Amino acid sequence: MTTSAAQADLGGQAKTTGNPDFLAAWKRGAALAGPSLFHAGGVGFLVRATHHRQLSPDMPLIRKAIANRPTQAATFLAVMVSMYNETEGNKLMIKSGTTLGKLPSVLSADQMAVTTALLTHHKGW
Repeated sequence: MTTSAAQADLGGQAKTTGNPDFLAAWKRGAALAGPSLFHAGGVGFLVRATHHRQLSPDMPLIRKAIANRPTQAATFLAVMVSMYNETEGNKLMIKSGTTLGKLPSVLSADQMAVTTALLTHHKGW
């Protein structure tokens, strides 16, 4: 079986490098927030990425996009960015009008699950 056929059998998943639990949470988060905001090059690349650094936030695009997002989406995007760059994430959290203590009442159950997994498995960017 070829490598791409083997990956197709695994749902397109390639062997991961780095922290696989963080990568899985990061991929779920990028899918929820919008793959185009994470240098993903589309959903196919999101699935094939083997390291979270391949899916780094596109900060110029995010800075422009966040103002047009509802509070829930903007807050989750700020959480995601915080894992990448704490200072930028804090700025975005302020723009979203939310604080850490409000996350459970602002985010959806899926977004909270991703946030919890990211916090649990984050070991630095």
